[in-house]
Amino acid sequence: MKRTLQAVIFDMDGVITDTMPFYFQATKELMRPYGIHYTEEQNNKLKGIGRKETVQHLLKEGNVQVSEREIIELANKRNEIYLSLISDLTSEHVLPGVIEFLEELMRENVPVALASSSRNGPYVLEKVGLQKYFPVIIDPTSLKKGKPDPEIFLKAAHALGVPEENCVGIEDGEAGLQALLNTKMFTVGVGADDYMKHAHWTISSTSELVLEKLRERMK
Repeated sequence: MKRTLQAVIFDMDGVITDTMPFYFQATKELMRPYGIHYTEEQNNKLKGIGRKETVQHLLKEGNVQVSEREIIELANKRNEIYLSLISDLTSEHVLPGVIEFLEELMRENVPVALASSSRNGPYVLEKVGLQKYFPVIIDPTSLKKGKPDPEIFLKAAHALGVPEENCVGIEDGEAGLQALLNTKMFTVGVGADDYMKHAHWTISSTSELVLEKLRERMK
């Protein structure tokens, strides 16, 4: 497939910002009263999954039965804990090379979009000073299906007005990369998670995100 780089679509946590440890801390605290020991491995596995789905998955795995109302309350409580943890978020929490890469894209007039499962995307981008780079932010509450369904990425491509085969999608989570692989987009997998090997281009760190390198890989 012949591709032309016309747009880049980003996941957020673990791709733009170093916020995964805060999700881990918030979820660990939430699950403790239910006797569920939340692990780093589970945290990595659940990257890109919405808060309600995360709570449902963990309670089911721990054989804990609660009502639908309690699940919603727990999901909201997890978000409250997370927001309190990220209240001091600054540009120092932006991952290596990301600002430079966004600057390159802006100089070359390559539009970008945020396709994160987190409803806190706009807030986090504002806290770390990156909102000016993202003219398009997909609201996860507007989706019929979350990741690993590709809807969020296809919606981003549509909002940018770019054919999906000319979009690059960057992910660090299994659910997100699964979603991207169900599109015609060029995929970039970030990190050591074994599933990232399925991406068209696998990088160990965001510091490897350089426009020239990306274009070379897409040829």
